[in-house]
Amino acid sequence: MPQEKQAADRGYYLGFDGGGRKTDCILVDPAGAVLAHATAGPSNPLRAGYAKAWFTISDAADMVLERQHIKSSDILGICAGIGGAGRDAVAKRIATFLLAGFPNAAVSVTTDLAITLQAAVGDGEGIILVVGTGSGAYGRDADGKIARAGGRMSSRGFFRSLQPWETRAIQWRAKFCQVQRNRWLSSLGAFSRN
Repeated sequence: MPQEKQAADRGYYLGFDGGGRKTDCILVDPAGAVLAHATAGPSNPLRAGYAKAWFTISDAADMVLERQHIKSSDILGICAGIGGAGRDAVAKRIATFLLAGFPNAAVSVTTDLAITLQAAVGDGEGIILVVGTGSGAYGRDADGKIARAGGRMSSRGFFRSLQPWETRAIQWRAKFCQVQRNRWLSSLGAFSRN
């Protein structure tokens, strides 16, 4: 059996980006270096159900921990951006689940839209459009006020409510954002997609 890394003088952190189709999980060290990445199934409990979401989150975490021979007790912090977590009751259930599995971790659960906005603009103002299993717009103004639209309807329902020129503009912007996201992830050494 491989020896487990000692985390007495340092800890590790997990990040989850989960939605209705797939869940990405990364393991990082205190300096922010990505040590491992895994992709698993859907983790939006409102779409997949809570049991499926728990299994998916556990599978993704187990994969990255196993690759680096790290125990769950070595995880000091978790940020989980999960579809459906915009509802307080959903976010609390996810946090409770994560706290039970990672006893030494500080846990933050938010929406997948919130982590996408943070990755795109940091603490600044901006807006993101997400078109996937669920579709929505999420933004923050210069005063820090958050606004969102969509997120609970299907992609088809979101697009049916738009004019053709709006649809084309969103599709172009979504492709641009995907390219930017991939560049950012590649710069972190996480993974890349075509």
